[in-house]
Amino acid sequence: MEFFRGNSGIKKIRDEDRQLSQRIAALNSLTPSDVKPHEVGVVYSTHNLRYMTSLTDKYVGQHGTERGKAERFQQFGQLAETLLDLPPTYFSYGLFASSYIRGLQRQQEEPRKTGEPQRTLLAGALTEDTVKEYTSSVRFIHPDALCYVTDVEGESTSKLPEASGFVYGDAQRLSFADGVFDSVHTNILLPNLTDNSPLITFPETKRTRFFAEAARVLNEDGRLLLVEEYENISDEELREAGFSRITREPALTFSSRRDMERSLKHGETDGIYEVTPSRYVDFVMAAK
Repeated sequence: MEFFRGNSGIKKIRDEDRQLSQRIAALNSLTPSDVKPHEVGVVYSTHNLRYMTSLTDKYVGQHGTERGKAERFQQFGQLAETLLDLPPTYFSYGLFASSYIRGLQRQQEEPRKTGEPQRTLLAGALTEDTVKEYTSSVRFIHPDALCYVTDVEGESTSKLPEASGFVYGDAQRLSFADGVFDSVHTNILLPNLTDNSPLITFPETKRTRFFAEAARVLNEDGRLLLVEEYENISDEELREAGFSRITREPALTFSSRRDMERSLKHGETDGIYEVTPSRYVDFVMAAK
């Protein structure tokens, strides 16, 4: 389906690009006029934003904590892909919004024993966009949902009004009471839960401890919604943690970040913008 037509379509693209330039500029106290698409492309094309050049320093900077720099590097990569219409490689929650939303719709079809607003938890969030995309996706199905985020660190991500609450904490020791959430979400979290010690073996790994914690904080109708690299997760690990009903399918991903942003902005997750099954990433949904 053609989305843009005539002069109105050109104006929409220009407005989007202006907003993207403003967001890139805000990463390092620039003005939007300082943002040059060809420079953004040069920085992005290095494929290693941590290798500092004068241009990288201009757009991302070296100031602040390591966590703050990591957030800016990831955010820059995502914004550059949107501005330059590049295939997404800097993953965020919204790229897979269609899968998360379909999972929430399936859960909604089943009887629920409480009439209270949905409580959801995102474990791990490196950028502001991931938090905003997560809250937008959940509230597409549950407008009154209380959307929480937890991470061991967080600078800009911890200050966003979109989230109902940001809690500093380790995914292996969630600081929430038993059975308080209707869904727990991850987005490429598991590569960060690696065990380097040869003394730690299955089932005592960081990943299985997180799965057990997710099962603990979910209520009896709750769901664990995972978007992870397909070889990075096994059904056996989830069963060991207490999950019984497990479904797995290729995650649906937008072909471009620009399409993803339009989709979430206008509340259209199917039909208008192309989504395709990923060859590398699975959407896994598990119930106790």
